Amino acid sequence: MNVVPARLRETPGWRLAALVAVHVMVSAVLIGYFSYLFNYGKRVVVLHVLIVIAVLSASTLTAAALLRRRPTAAIETLISWAAAFWTVLLAMLYGANFLSTASWGHNITIDLTARYVTRPWVLIRYVGAATTWTGVIAAVVVALALAAWLARSRTVVRALGSLIESSGLAASRALKRAVASAGVLSTGAIALIIWTCPPALRADLLAREPLVGFFEDESSFHRFAMSRIASEIQREGPGVRAAYPKRQGSAARNVILIVPDSMRADHLGIYGYPRQTSPFLDRLFQNGRLRAVNMALATCPSSECGIASLLTSKTFGNWLPENFALHELLHDQGYRTNFILAGDHRMLGLPKVYGKDVSFLFDGPMSKRFEPTDDRLLFEALEQVPAFDGTPAFFYFHLMSSHVTGVLQTAARVFKPDQDLTRVTGFFDVDQATHVNTYDNGIRQADAIIEQLWAALDRKGYLDGALVVIVADHGEGLGEHGVRGHAYSGLLYQEFLRIPLLIVDEPDARYANLERATQIDVAPTIVDRLGLPIPSSWEGHSLAATPPQSFSQHYLDLYEVPLYAVVYESGGRLHKYIRQLGREELFDLTTDPSEQDNRMTKDVSLADMLRGRLSTLLTSLE
Repeated sequence: MNVVPARLRETPGWRLAALVAVHVMVSAVLIGYFSYLFNYGKRVVVLHVLIVIAVLSASTLTAAALLRRRPTAAIETLISWAAAFWTVLLAMLYGANFLSTASWGHNITIDLTARYVTRPWVLIRYVGAATTWTGVIAAVVVALALAAWLARSRTVVRALGSLIESSGLAASRALKRAVASAGVLSTGAIALIIWTCPPALRADLLAREPLVGFFEDESSFHRFAMSRIASEIQREGPGVRAAYPKRQGSAARNVILIVPDSMRADHLGIYGYPRQTSPFLDRLFQNGRLRAVNMALATCPSSECGIASLLTSKTFGNWLPENFALHELLHDQGYRTNFILAGDHRMLGLPKVYGKDVSFLFDGPMSKRFEPTDDRLLFEALEQVPAFDGTPAFFYFHLMSSHVTGVLQTAARVFKPDQDLTRVTGFFDVDQATHVNTYDNGIRQADAIIEQLWAALDRKGYLDGALVVIVADHGEGLGEHGVRGHAYSGLLYQEFLRIPLLIVDEPDARYANLERATQIDVAPTIVDRLGLPIPSSWEGHSLAATPPQSFSQHYLDLYEVPLYAVVYESGGRLHKYIRQLGREELFDLTTDPSEQDNRMTKDVSLADMLRGRLSTLLTSLE
């Protein structure tokens, strides 16, 4: 039984209203699905639907005005094609956002589009979902829906024209007032949502909304500071830098920081892994040139905050681009600062952390020879760096071989069977044993790249007497807790947090702590070994001078779902309290390193103490 009378369904106004309603409903369903799949949050859903309503209202008013004054066939065609063009672009944006968020954890932007549209061979690597039967069926359905909409677009315009012509002046004004009211109300609601959103979340809200986020120059830097203290921290970094003594006259040793993305400590021979994944690093360790921290942890399982912690010695709640960074300190001491990066760091908003005081920056998309995630581009960039001339230099090399999107060469694929995981579907569909083989191949290639970097830097004269630190930005889930990957798909178990921290220093250098550390201890250790004072704003401690700390805090922001962990050492035992996805867990890492035995109901007093410490920390930040 039809609720709407047949006579009403035949009127131009009903046809127009029905098609607009379908448009809004489809947008609501798609953004709702995104929210469910990627934890976008309810604000993004409501904001996007309101923006779609506002755009449709403004478009309808514009079309009505044109049809009222010049109801010609040319105007009808122009409006109909404009409507169709908007629909096709919005559909393409939804599809692109699905692929980019599944691959990188971020919406597509106009900047990314401009950089990658001319590199289709790179984009093809991220379109694996379209090659499955599910993807093909979905693409066909979308194509048919778009074709139907294109066929109906002229009908929509004619319905609008007929509505204006047949309704009379009063009714035409009433129509315009109704449409204008919808536009004004939706615009007001948009402003209200943005205004009531906490300041620390506002940038992320706008970046996640597909239409607004598309015009961001780069993906927003995650909310690295709680709103109440954000302004204080923004002033702190520049103030500490201004007061820090310049050109101390200390031993000006070259500093080399090598960050292999997604590298787990327990898949290296140095840490007891039985496979030959890291022969070069193993040799350095065996001949005594390399020191290894036994239990090094990332501050979070995501590149943005992991790299920020490495460079600024800040933990969660205090991450901001304005923090005083290691390379800025060295720049002020007369160092040349070189950032040579595989991957796409601009996509993650990391140039905000790197700042302006970088002598040489080479990001993955700048390569003329290789894909952005191909580590061979590091040597393409290194060719542009002159040989050492006595001016001290800081190098930050970022490797992608051990990342799921890293390009693997045939020579590195020694563990079989393996599979190309750069395809979106391949990452989720491959069996766990094959996934581990592929991951280990990536680590073996990263080890080979580090050996080649070692030789290249030695030839250019930078390695002699240099302080070298090799440390990952985070780990990688290989299915141990039912989760693979990291960042938005990750959790806070050890496979996501435990990383290698390796130091090559002078043979007689003394280290007070090679037992436990986090990424925030890296910058203070480097500065201390250079004979420079540690900045007052840094939270970490030098491994050369300070025993390990009893507590460390860890964090992951799954969009609007924060996860927290506290690691605590007492009496030679290492404990870990985790609060994530609505549950609490407590593990004894000394006897249960794989985190299988939840002791929340067994060690109640310890659980209460660690829960209280986390609550105190969060209260001080919020």
